[in-house]
Amino acid sequence: MGKRWIKLCSLVLAVVLVAILVMGCPSVAPPVEPPAIGLVQPGELNPMWWTGPARTTLTNMEAGKTANTFTADLEGYISSVSLKTGDPICVLINNPNDCPTEFTLVFVYRQGDSEKGIAATPEGVKEWVIIGAPFDADTTIDGSAVIISSASPLIPPETVAAIPISIGIPKGVELPDKWDFGIAVQMGGQGMVQVAHEVQFRFE
Repeated sequence: MGKRWIKLCSLVLAVVLVAILVMGCPSVAPPVEPPAIGLVQPGELNPMWWTGPARTTLTNMEAGKTANTFTADLEGYISSVSLKTGDPICVLINNPNDCPTEFTLVFVYRQGDSEKGIAATPEGVKEWVIIGAPFDADTTIDGSAVIISSASPLIPPETVAAIPISIGIPKGVELPDKWDFGIAVQMGGQGMVQVAHEVQFRFE
């Protein structure tokens, strides 16, 4: 009887010691690998997208003129796509996602820059600008950018799209020597904005 009692006491003591050790040691979570930069899970929108050109400069734009294609008087360049004479004046958008993605383009009145002599966007300019203007020429620019005539383009996966822009200045309008406007580009449809980029159109 004495030996059994000693064995039972030893067993109970061992259980108590194990419990104390377990409760007294902090739990250690398994190491978590940091996510790779730019890694996007399936179905998520990739934040690494771009628009361009950052600025398009239009010269000799007088009242009564309409500009919708690049000529020798216009300047626009982005490293990935070279815009040349005959190409549409446009906003370039890169869709890096592995699925078709909708983008939204919106006209922006700019405040100008008094130090550089650039006036704010004149009143009424929004009515002169067509975003996603029809363009019947080639379907691509530089063999790499797909032309899509829409202010809310659905861009195919991993594709650069060119959204044509047409600017028509009515006759009899008086304009500052230098002025500009912007077009904001949003990834996602209206109400689903993730990030907005802005491209600039300057008149000199």
